[in-house]
Amino acid sequence: MAQQNRPLSAAFLHNLGLLRSSQVESLEGGASTWVKAFQSQESLDPIAKWLGEDLVRVDCQWQTEDFGFEFEEPDLEFEQLKELEAEGGVSEDAKVDWLSGKWVPIAEDFTAREYSGVTSSLIEEALRNDDLWAIPENLRSGIYRHFQTTVKNAILKAIRHEAKAYFKAVQQVKLGRWENDFPTLSKARVIGMTTTGLSKYRPLIASLRPRIILVEEAAETLEGQIAAGCVESLEHLILVGDHKQLRGHCSVAELEGEPYNLGISMFERLVDNGVQFSTLTRQRRMIPEIRRILAPIYSKLDDHPSVREREGIPGMGGVNTFFFTHRWPESKDNFSSCWNDMEVKMVVGFFNYLVYNGMPSGEITVLTFYNGQRKAILRSLKHHPSLQGLFFKVKTVDSYQGQSST
Repeated sequence: MAQQNRPLSAAFLHNLGLLRSSQVESLEGGASTWVKAFQSQESLDPIAKWLGEDLVRVDCQWQTEDFGFEFEEPDLEFEQLKELEAEGGVSEDAKVDWLSGKWVPIAEDFTAREYSGVTSSLIEEALRNDDLWAIPENLRSGIYRHFQTTVKNAILKAIRHEAKAYFKAVQQVKLGRWENDFPTLSKARVIGMTTTGLSKYRPLIASLRPRIILVEEAAETLEGQIAAGCVESLEHLILVGDHKQLRGHCSVAELEGEPYNLGISMFERLVDNGVQFSTLTRQRRMIPEIRRILAPIYSKLDDHPSVREREGIPGMGGVNTFFFTHRWPESKDNFSSCWNDMEVKMVVGFFNYLVYNGMPSGEITVLTFYNGQRKAILRSLKHHPSLQGLFFKVKTVDSYQGQSST
């Protein structure tokens, strides 16, 4: 249906039933007498000859809307991840869901001038004439615009029909994949997935009739996502998390607080309402010196022997924790996120010192509270002459929730 770089052709309009065979013959016959040397392909078109100067090219000018904000510069950490993905290539499994097929552009490269007084009744009366050249010139542009509107409606109708067929085909493919996966999954004792996957594949999971569902990081999981996992066969729901850390995030921030409180997970709500729960009292992540800092929050936490025997950090002389305070002025970027240039220089210099003393860069994690500061640190690290080609882990505290540095 694409009509690229030319007006709607007579043959195309005939195929859609907008022109009769006699009208097409008259149009082409009359246009042939107008052909002259050195004319462009556009001017040789019978419709173009028929419309004459009333045929105008559509000049689409797209103006980028920034809504008053400056565009954010590319995220360097995202660029690093894309580089790693490019090196690793794309697996065949990842290509299954890619869109494929023929690209069909639908564009109006030409239209006709609009004149007042051209009514639908006049157009209908004019199109009864088999000789289109007998139609007055002041009606031709209105007839062409009528053709354009009819073609758009026909395309829209066809697309809607194909969209319905596509939706049915997608559902059939989905069911077919589930039927193919069911025998394999039914033999598995443990099936792992994200909470999004649980909601997405809930019918498949329900058909497997699981009796136990365990949700990790349950304090950050919204109650609706857990409710999706409460299938009919469920006998035991295990929630694992820490209600003293970060809560979950709603797509609409206003729903997280009063009066909706959708940001409170089922895990936190059950704990706050006195439901019995068990707490781990032995940790295997932090050295004792760091664990003691958290005593006001986790007063009964104990250390596993493995964290007491860790080697010291190269170049630190046995100093594992220290606090540094300053009065350096901070700035804000275009997105009102804070950053401090002096802090950035100090952190980058310390990072370089650790690497110089033999600490692998992949085992160093820099945490900051502001995304603007994260970007500034990551940018400076990437441009540091002694740190070229290294991969850096610079995270905000919120995004680092549940992770640990090796």
